[in-house]
Amino acid sequence: MQIRIVKEEELWNVLNFSAQMFWKQDLARYTEEGKEAFLSFLKYERQLERYQAGEILLFAAFEKEKVCGALELDAAGEALFMYTDSERKKEGLEEKLLFEACGLALSSGMYQYVTVKTILEKEGMYRRLGFDIEGESFKEHGMMKKTLRLSAKKAMARGFQKQRQSNTGLYVGIAVASGIMFLVFAMWLFGFFLIGAKSRISTRQSQASGSSLEERKDTDQKPESAPEEEGIMQAEAYIAKNSGYNIGEKEDVFESDPYSSYFISYNISYPTVSGLAEDVEKKINEALKNCARQTIITYYEAPTQEIKEWMMLQKNAVVASQVRHKITYQDKNLLCAAFEDYYAVGSRDIRVGLRSVIVNVNTGEFYELADVLDINRAFAELWKERAMKAYPNSAFVQKYNTKELEKLFKGNEEEGKFKPVILLTAEGIEIGFEYLAEDEAVGNGYLTVDFDSETLKDFQKKPKFWKALEDFYKSE
Repeated sequence: MQIRIVKEEELWNVLNFSAQMFWKQDLARYTEEGKEAFLSFLKYERQLERYQAGEILLFAAFEKEKVCGALELDAAGEALFMYTDSERKKEGLEEKLLFEACGLALSSGMYQYVTVKTILEKEGMYRRLGFDIEGESFKEHGMMKKTLRLSAKKAMARGFQKQRQSNTGLYVGIAVASGIMFLVFAMWLFGFFLIGAKSRISTRQSQASGSSLEERKDTDQKPESAPEEEGIMQAEAYIAKNSGYNIGEKEDVFESDPYSSYFISYNISYPTVSGLAEDVEKKINEALKNCARQTIITYYEAPTQEIKEWMMLQKNAVVASQVRHKITYQDKNLLCAAFEDYYAVGSRDIRVGLRSVIVNVNTGEFYELADVLDINRAFAELWKERAMKAYPNSAFVQKYNTKELEKLFKGNEEEGKFKPVILLTAEGIEIGFEYLAEDEAVGNGYLTVDFDSETLKDFQKKPKFWKALEDFYKSE
């Protein structure tokens, strides 16, 4: 079961589900006038207009692609409707949906309260979650109701904030042919929603090769169950038992006044290493921090003159970055850290990026794609062939031919911004792109394809690098 924000292309299905639940569960309670009013309110065109204007937050519970529940909040924090599949009620889905949606909304800092108008039979559920009664009972559309509300302060005290943090991440994806949505994005994103901004990602292809993967912390043990992840965060990681050094974590958080003309906001998580030679350790930690903070450095702390001039032309300019990281490979020789960045620069449109750091922990030597592979037309053809099989509907994969891909892999950008990406995981070597294309059909996102070292044998450079990987993959 996954609870997350609804994408625009999912809006019809979620509203259709809600209408069906209304007919099954609430029809007998409503007066004719109330029935007409609610169904008119639920119309797709009306909901779409409000959704695109950032006037509502619509959550849904999904079992794979099946909608099992829906909850809508308006900009004032009032729950406009909540429905769950009758078969899932006994599993406590209503409370779970309400808990996660309210925790997300209230921890955004933009709501002081979440308010509900509920029938008397459901009062107990809201009271268990900490809602307080506001005023007397009243009659609406033929039903006796009560108004209850939950304050942000009380929600935090009851653990809503803890739940929100444990789930990590939420994005709003609009007009996405194939996309990935997180459950609980970031506080500043909701600021964008609630001051009327259209926080949107034009296109998403943020998929790591493979699905439903769990992190493997010990190669001699079966992986433990973990919360469902998406994007590169679901990649299976190899963490050696005795790498000889330790991994820690740091956060860098800042937010300016959300109503200022130049809004700065970031919440950046990045790893640290300890237990290495002092000079190597310092070098690696600096690289990890800078990779995580790349958006903030580029657009805020050390912008070029060109970027400064571009930012000055933006109305209500934004520099915002939400970064989470994952160690995807760690042994006594190599370390690979992946960084997934949800960011906005110059406007309030949300984008997604993928970066990585691969380093020899003994020498401090860093590796990028061009350092370890000979990029030529044959390699571009191999990548294209695999990408077409993995992502047959990807606009990015369909648009660029092998000649163009060869240029992009070599860093020659055309019609936008493209950056080759390479990652090491327990399953193999992930190779692909972070991209921001001028072509709206391609849009923005990242996409990787999985390879093994044997398949890449004819393109390999840096023999010591590949020898270290071959020893691991052969042992598997």
